[in-house]
Amino acid sequence: NGQNSNGNAVSRLYDGNTISRWYSKYTITETTPELTIDVDASGLECINYFKYIPVTTADGKNLWGRWGEIDLYYTVDGTETKYGSYDFKQKGTDQVVEFEPALPNTVSQFRIVINSAAPYELSGKTYTNVASAAEIGFYQYNPESFKALDYFTDWSLSEIREGVTFEQISKIQDPFYRSLAAQQFLGTYDR
Repeated sequence: NGQNSNGNAVSRLYDGNTISRWYSKYTITETTPELTIDVDASGLECINYFKYIPVTTADGKNLWGRWGEIDLYYTVDGTETKYGSYDFKQKGTDQVVEFEPALPNTVSQFRIVINSAAPYELSGKTYTNVASAAEIGFYQYNPESFKALDYFTDWSLSEIREGVTFEQISKIQDPFYRSLAAQQFLGTYDR
C-alpha cells in the first residue's frame, strides 16, 4: 500500500536518500482517512527500532504531510499485532520508536497506519489526507554500539536519564558520549 502521487514512488521511502521524497495520493476531503504503508520485513534480523525522517526544506516552510498520530503493527506467522500508537506531533525532526524487547526475525511485515498528518494548502484549498516522508526504516542496533537511550532521556541527548550514576557514565567507552553525559551529570553542560 502507500499510494504515491506525481511520480513520488513508495520506493523513495527506503532508498537511503533523504533528499528524495514520498507523498501519498491526496484529494480535498472533510476528514483525514487512514493512510497505510506495508513494509516487507522478511530477511531482517533482530529489529530494535523504527525511524521516520520527515520531509524538510531549508526554509522550514514545507510542513505538509508530516506525520501526526500513527499506529504501528507487525505480523508474525500470519497474525497481525498492534505494537502501539504514537503521536509524532507533525514535527520536522526524526522520530524513533524503540522496540523493547527487540522484535525477533520471525516478523514478516510491518504496517504503519497514518491517522493524521499536517494539511496541504494550495490556492485556497486544503488537502487533509496527504502524508509525506523523506525516509523510513526498521533497524537493528550494532551490538557493539553505544545505546544512547540507556543514559539520555531522548535522541536530542540534551538531558541525562534519571537514575543514571556517575559510575555508569564513567564506563561509557565512546569518549564523546562519556564526556557529554558526565557534563550533564555534573551540571557543567552549556546548553
